Amino acid sequence: MPAEIYIKPHRRGDNWRGIPSIGPILIDSAQPERPLTRVRMQFRKSNVAHFTIDSNGSGDAPAVIVNATTWEAMIPEVKGLSLPAGTYDFDIEYYAGEDTTPETYHFGFFKVTLDSTRP
Repeated sequence: MPAEIYIKPHRRGDNWRGIPSIGPILIDSAQPERPLTRVRMQFRKSNVAHFTIDSNGSGDAPAVIVNATTWEAMIPEVKGLSLPAGTYDFDIEYYAGEDTTPETYHFGFFKVTLDSTRP
């Protein structure tokens, strides 16, 4: 069962601090056998993807693999994250070696509130 990560509510358009440290990951109480090769996080609302963070550079923002052996990663700050107000669900997928099948070890919810100041 994936572990839940709590993220504080975010005001639309502000910089989001990201997740400074994720991991290390243990699989059956042991270090993974294969190195971590990709980390992907996606924010969804009503089953529609709104924002993707990916260590392969194919998303809206990058994820960083800090230690491939122990499966440690981080999600850097995102400048001006302007998701529409609402509650999003997210999960973080991990890929090992050449395997293209992800394992999901983290999930959570992300609330975006309206910004008060208008142009």
